[in-house]
Amino acid sequence: MRKKLILGQAFLLFFILIFFFFLWFQVKGNPLLYLKAGRAIQDYYEEYYQDLDLKKGEITYHQDDQSYTITYTNQEEPLLNFTITYHKGKITSNYEENYENGKELLEDRSNIIKEKIEKACQDTIYQVESISFEPFQLYSKQEQEEILQKKDLSSSSLYQLTLITSSPGFSFEDSFPTLTNSFNKENIKPKTIELILKNQEEERTILLEKGDDETWQIVSSAKS
Repeated sequence: MRKKLILGQAFLLFFILIFFFFLWFQVKGNPLLYLKAGRAIQDYYEEYYQDLDLKKGEITYHQDDQSYTITYTNQEEPLLNFTITYHKGKITSNYEENYENGKELLEDRSNIIKEKIEKACQDTIYQVESISFEPFQLYSKQEQEEILQKKDLSSSSLYQLTLITSSPGFSFEDSFPTLTNSFNKENIKPKTIELILKNQEEERTILLEKGDDETWQIVSSAKS
């Protein structure tokens, strides 16, 4: 009887261990693949990106698609990073999208600008449609440093602003000075402003740039 009890306990312990190993593999991945994926990712990094002075993150397992990733981050700004992924023996990287073009970094800077401009537009008929930057790699070294070092770039003239209004009886001549006065007060200086004017009959777009006298001037205007 005692031997059967011990044997039963041993089988129970065995199945408990099997169950926990199964959970471990589901959540943490295969320990052997950790080593294989880590080596493959690092080899890929050294082959293509070894000249970059980046911080290397920890290898991470993703249960949803059973992939392994390592993120490499700019020394100055954590949001300027890219991830190398190992999935079923294949290596991929989002270097171009997230590091060269700065997708995550510029989205963060855009959100900060948008919040400030939305406050400046509260007493106007305009609403923020979008804030857009050029791909990070297209900026000069000096401009890139400014983007990296400053979180609030609303006065930088490095971005394009698109505003929209559907106000009935719209008058550009009457409404735009109110907007520019608010922008001047808050030191908001986009590179260009695109105004999208909507009503039931038509949609009109006005593109404005600052002239040499620092006043906004219409560059083009189109109806659709």
